[in-house]
Amino acid sequence: MRSSLYVKLAKTNIVTNRKTYVPYIITAILTVAMFLIMANLRFSESVAGIEKLLCK
Repeated sequence: MRSSLYVKLAKTNIVTNRKTYVPYIITAILTVAMFLIMANLRFSESVAGIEKLLCK
């Protein structure tokens, strides 16, 4: 009984406050994506080869 009450309260809260949650979730997803892109570029062997060519 209680668990269904909590689920219903959580669902209602998310629906009523979606103006706050949606930008937060989008920002979190984009932040993680940007981190993964930067980490991939940092440890990529092909980018390291370009760096050696440019720093001659």
